[in-house]
Amino acid sequence: MITILAHRANLTGPHSVVENSLAACARALELGFGLETDLRREANGAFYISHDAHSRTAKNGLEAYTELFRKYPKAELAINVKELGYEAALIELMKSGRLGARSFYFDFELLEPKTPGAAQKKLKSLPGGAGVRIAARLSDRNEPLAQCLAIPGELVWGDEFDKLWLTENEAKQVRAAGRLLFMISPEIHGFDLAAMRRRWQDFKDWGVDGICTDYALEAQEFFGS
Repeated sequence: MITILAHRANLTGPHSVVENSLAACARALELGFGLETDLRREANGAFYISHDAHSRTAKNGLEAYTELFRKYPKAELAINVKELGYEAALIELMKSGRLGARSFYFDFELLEPKTPGAAQKKLKSLPGGAGVRIAARLSDRNEPLAQCLAIPGELVWGDEFDKLWLTENEAKQVRAAGRLLFMISPEIHGFDLAAMRRRWQDFKDWGVDGICTDYALEAQEFFGS
């Protein structure tokens, strides 16, 4: 059964909720969805949830979200890492359970395009890092399959920015490598809803493990998840 991640907790389209807000995340989890959300860290080491850089507040501080995440231990949480340089803290954070019981980090490569995979390799080499789940990126923007599978991780985060390029062959190779394949749904990168639904059928036929979408409720009906 495919895992549906509500992109920034959206359920019925982009900005259909106050994205990444505690209330929106709570509603998505209550309905049985996983989440894709964004993790940031202040210079003093305090974590907060936000796509863009802001000051940490009582509303976006990780503490409030941790209580929520622990209520839904079976929920898959895709944690978009927004800064580098604190890999040891990421290990401690995940092992502490503050990001729930099923979470993984992704999008390191977007932060280090000249040295893709360096952060993941460093994290995995640190004490406790072997037990931290990580996704490597696969996309049509200089992130080919060979590079993706050379980066340590348990999952692949598939992205289609400029064209719907991925084929069943790549999906099979990801599976053969022993990794889960999570795909970004086309509407997130500006494709229309008709293209989104056609692509969903491909994902269904290929047996991908998860999708990240702004239309979680429609995806639930489509995939029967």
